[in-house]
Amino acid sequence: MYISIGKVGEFIDFRLILFQSFTRFLPPYIIYKGLKLYDAWVPKNGYPGTRYNATPSGWSEENIFYDWLCNQFIPAVKLIKKPVLLLMDGHRSHISTRIIKYCMDNEIHLECLPPHTTTILQPLDVLTLSKVKTSWRKLLSNHFKETRAQTLTKQKFALLVNIIFVTLLPFYFIFLDR
Repeated sequence: MYISIGKVGEFIDFRLILFQSFTRFLPPYIIYKGLKLYDAWVPKNGYPGTRYNATPSGWSEENIFYDWLCNQFIPAVKLIKKPVLLLMDGHRSHISTRIIKYCMDNEIHLECLPPHTTTILQPLDVLTLSKVKTSWRKLLSNHFKETRAQTLTKQKFALLVNIIFVTLLPFYFIFLDR
């Protein structure tokens, strides 16, 4: 699942990939808009296991999705009985020969939904992401009030994502598990 943050400040475009499986979720994968990833953009006290990357557009590209697949998804499902089904948006960045081969080698079955239709075809997007997006808006609003509308830096963005993962998501998934 994706949360597209869009333009924040003058020059920052973020995308956060959030995967959830019942009561578990993967750490965020944050894609910054930039030609390369700078150490200063990665906070030392961010959410544990968060991966960071950069693309010129700030949007997912094939190499970004492949990195997420290899370094976050596959290790997270290593102990789950195979095959595993991965539902995903059929965006062009999610499909390539090497992604398909890697998934086949790891007994991951891919189900591609039509591009840009996840809010219609994935019911968890509506329920789960609405809570996350509402909390995100509130967090951003508080940040701008406290800093007198100071531009949100890339590092500060990652720290705010940490707050969402530490406070909202564990409570929400515990609630769903009952």
